[in-house]
Amino acid sequence: MRKRRYNPCGRKRNTNRIVTSAKTILTVILALSLVILLFPTEQVLAAETIYEVLILYENAFREDNSSFSLVAALSEYLGHFPVTVAARPTEKWKQGSLSDYDAVI
Repeated sequence: MRKRRYNPCGRKRNTNRIVTSAKTILTVILALSLVILLFPTEQVLAAETIYEVLILYENAFREDNSSFSLVAALSEYLGHFPVTVAARPTEKWKQGSLSDYDAVI
């Protein structure tokens, strides 16, 4: 017959149950992570839509600093998003030419 181990307070130790439940929880978490990685949602599978953006400008540079291009800076900022950027001065704008773009700045 097996002796029961007691801690100094006289209570039975439940370390085996705690270890077993921790292993079970860890196994479930790992299994769920594996399922999520192997079967991604539709949003992940769908191809990103690339939008076309037009930047219209009168002056490409700042008035107080002619070496800093505002158009180039804005194009770089928009580069963090799924967009294609085109820049044109307002003199080259023609009526109806904006309909090809998703956004005009």
